Amino acid sequence: MRSRSHHGKLAWTAAMGAVVAAMLAAPRPASALEAPSPPSVNADARGLALKGYDPVAYFSPTAPGPAHGKDEFSAKVDTVVYRFSSAANRDAFRAGRARYLPAYGGFCAMGVAEGRKVDADPTIWRIEEGRVYLFASRDQQKRWLENTNGHLVLGDRNWARIRGLASASP
Repeated sequence: MRSRSHHGKLAWTAAMGAVVAAMLAAPRPASALEAPSPPSVNADARGLALKGYDPVAYFSPTAPGPAHGKDEFSAKVDTVVYRFSSAANRDAFRAGRARYLPAYGGFCAMGVAEGRKVDADPTIWRIEEGRVYLFASRDQQKRWLENTNGHLVLGDRNWARIRGLASASP
């Protein structure tokens, strides 16, 4: 036979379980539902990647390079937003985004080769083997170019190790 105190504990536990279940089921504001950007993508606090630059524009046959994206032409990948300079670029991204996503999640390629996640400047870039690589500065880009193949090997090896780690860079 159970004592009253044991029965009281069972009732309290059941009541607390009901409270927790109700809290979990209650609607939450949209901001509470938004997850931060995955650590493998260099995005700002709002989830905007490439500081709003168009990832497809780097591969433009007529004017390759960075171009500002527009709010009305955007696409969301997980919790990260990419902006595009045109609907055509947005549609190309949606059709084959792996081709357009910057290497190392948009972090500085030279930083990754050194084993660090460093914020990159989307206006300092280079295409190697069909991928766009971004750099934090012209000096970082210059260092990369001194041994591109070696840095690619180091970057790929390091990225496998650091991609899921948090970054000090936004």
